[in-house]
Amino acid sequence: NDEEREGGEIFAQVGCLQCHTYLGSGSQNVGAPDLSGIGNSGRNADYFARYIADPSQFGNNVMPRFANLGEENLRKVAAFLVNSKKR
Repeated sequence: NDEEREGGEIFAQVGCLQCHTYLGSGSQNVGAPDLSGIGNSGRNADYFARYIADPSQFGNNVMPRFANLGEENLRKVAAFLVNSKKR
């Protein structure tokens, strides 16, 4: 789906792989988790969009805020993460 594909592109462009790993790419810095299977967490796209926008609202004071991506792009990244289900 286009939204999911575009979300993956945004995920790569904004530097998520500087701290996270995904399907063997990226680097694990500051304890950031691998996101290859994050879609298995049971969380929905709305949750991911809100989390990415302001992780500090969820107790994560290490990950930067990405609210500046805008609602539409946050939704696309969230769609990408919801469908990331590699085990």
